[in-house]
Amino acid sequence: MQYQQCRKYPKSAIVSLKYPFHASQAIMKLPPEVKEVLEGAEQKGYPCILATASKDDRPNIGIKGSMMVYDDESLAYWERTKATHLSNIQANPHIAVICWDGQIKTGYRFMGTAEIVKDGKIIDEIWERVIEKEKKNDPNKAGLAVLIKVSTVIPMGKAKQTWKPQS
Repeated sequence: MQYQQCRKYPKSAIVSLKYPFHASQAIMKLPPEVKEVLEGAEQKGYPCILATASKDDRPNIGIKGSMMVYDDESLAYWERTKATHLSNIQANPHIAVICWDGQIKTGYRFMGTAEIVKDGKIIDEIWERVIEKEKKNDPNKAGLAVLIKVSTVIPMGKAKQTWKPQS
């Protein structure tokens, strides 16, 4: 496994094949402590923030209250606004998510690639797991399911890297 040195973060703090990431990069398994911070973040009072960029590199950030751990390698959320994030993902699938629990001063940054889900079974699985508060904002289920394959996790604050990079 090779790392590309990042000025701000020591090699030990970055779990990734390269930084910045690339679409062809391997997917990593999410460790339990990472899942614990992210799962139910909105209900715990600290929603996740999604960062996207357009094809001409114009950034956009926004709160995604429906962000969830989909499986051991993926995050997912319900895109109900169908606005800038959606058009950015369609033009440039590289994304970042930050989830920070201010009470315990622990959080993680996730990087990966996003895709609009077309498989009806996966769409239904994601919708079923969307929190009620977010479902009420989309009563007609008009939004879209987005799946994020995670390639990089960077611990923040008191979070410790207790996992090893996959080879």
